[in-house]
Amino acid sequence: MRIAGLVGMAALAARLLAGSTVAGPGDPAGAPDLTVYVDNAGGGFYLTKNVASRMFAAAGVRVVWRSGEPKANATGGLAVCVRFTEEPSPEFRRGALAWAYPFSGGTRCITVFRDRILAIAATSGTEEYKLTAHVLAHEIGHVLERIDRHSDTGVMKAHWTLTDYQTMARKPLPFADDDIAWIHRTLEELRGPGPIASRE
Repeated sequence: MRIAGLVGMAALAARLLAGSTVAGPGDPAGAPDLTVYVDNAGGGFYLTKNVASRMFAAAGVRVVWRSGEPKANATGGLAVCVRFTEEPSPEFRRGALAWAYPFSGGTRCITVFRDRILAIAATSGTEEYKLTAHVLAHEIGHVLERIDRHSDTGVMKAHWTLTDYQTMARKPLPFADDDIAWIHRTLEELRGPGPIASRE
């Protein structure tokens, strides 16, 4: 295990020992680490957010979900906005299921391409809500890590294989130890007095 992985596991263990509880999908106990504002999600989104919440909970991250746009006076943790669209414009890379801007100032925004997710779900045999949850976890992971990197395994892989799709149909793909380390560094910086530095 690499040093970054050890740091991530140590940070998670410290939070658990301190009595920190992870908010479940319908139980945002305590101050959230992350608030996700969702626009134009469509029906049945509660299934998607339940899976995504469990994925982040396994990494020691509290997430709460809200509808609409972020409030100007929102406090506590990091705010991310998610917008769903049917047809991505040409500037978005062919084959990408979503797009995030992890280095932007203010509220970080993610665009999810619903039509592409539907196409992959149909060909891979993965239920749409499970695939959407993984897409959200991946893109929110980029925002939380604030670095343009991918992992060799898990939800933060650059490209999922058919085996990955088959796995996520049965159980969520995890965040790798290195990803957990990056995520908790950002969250710790958010709690500190200084600005978050971009890790490009």
